This record gives sequence, C-alpha cells and structure tokens, in this order.
Amino acid sequence: MKPNELMRAAWSARAEGKLTDAERLLGEALSVAKQSDSPGVRVQCLVKISHVMQDQGRAREAGEAAREAVSAARTLHDPRLLAWAVRHLGDVCRADGQLGDAAARYREAISLYAELPEPPPLDVANALRPLAIVMESEGDTARASELWEEARRLYGLVGIQEGVDEASAHLAAL
Repeated sequence: MKPNELMRAAWSARAEGKLTDAERLLGEALSVAKQSDSPGVRVQCLVKISHVMQDQGRAREAGEAAREAVSAARTLHDPRLLAWAVRHLGDVCRADGQLGDAAARYREAISLYAELPEPPPLDVANALRPLAIVMESEGDTARASELWEEARRLYGLVGIQEGVDEASAHLAAL
C-alpha cells in the first residue's frame, strides 16, 4: 500500500478506537515514506503518529514524534507544511500543559501562514483557535477576543459552522 492509503486506513482505525492498529498502520506508512524518499509524507505520518500517541496517553512520545515532524519539515522549505506541523506541535504542548511553548508554536504557525501568497483560511483558523484558548486560559481576554473574532470569520468563510459556533460561544463568554 502507498503511504497515503495507509494513513487513511490508520485514521479510520483511530476513529473506531483501534489505536494499536492505527499506530501500526502509521508506522508502516512512515517506513514506506522513508524508503521512497517522501519527506513531506514522512512529516504527515509523524504528526498523525503523535495524535495516536496522545490518544494513548503517551504525551512524551507524542511530543517526540511532533518535534521530529517539525524538524523534518524545516528541511523541506515548504512553509505550509511546516506551519501545519508546528501547529500540531503546539497542540501537543498545550495538551501537556506547556502553555507558553504551545503559544509560541501557534504564533510561529500563524506567522508562517501569513507569509504565504494565499494563506489557507481553514489552516489559519485552526491555528488561531488554540492560541485563543491559551490566551483565555492565561487571562488575556482582549487578545483572545481578537483571535476568536478572526477564527470565527475564517471558519465562516470556509463553511465550518462548528468552528463559527465555538468561536461565538467563547466570544459571548468573554
């Protein structure tokens, strides 16, 4: 199987709660990506592996996989892929209670997206959202409000009503 097929199968297994199967499939995808010299796919595999490890409560290993993904992405000169990997590292940091590190990663991802000629609205919204959560938790309600406003606008632009509703709920509570 090709790495993308293995990742899709892994994500289906994850959705079904079959985390061991998901991790095995992602490991196979990673191996194939390494053998076929597909560094971008390698980054995607590592990020997805970090998600599964988080699901399994393996925070340290999830962080290692996410950091490896970011390190690999930095060598590719693909700002969108790097921003995506960095944002996911931020998610791992946030889940582990490392809010300062998480905020720094989210800011870096947002900055990388801003450098693109056409920043992808959904990706940008997905980086703004967790930074808003961090800002809220740190008591910076003014900054959180700005971030939620922009995330809501972007989620609306791409038709993600769940994102619009979440942002609206947070804004109402601020």
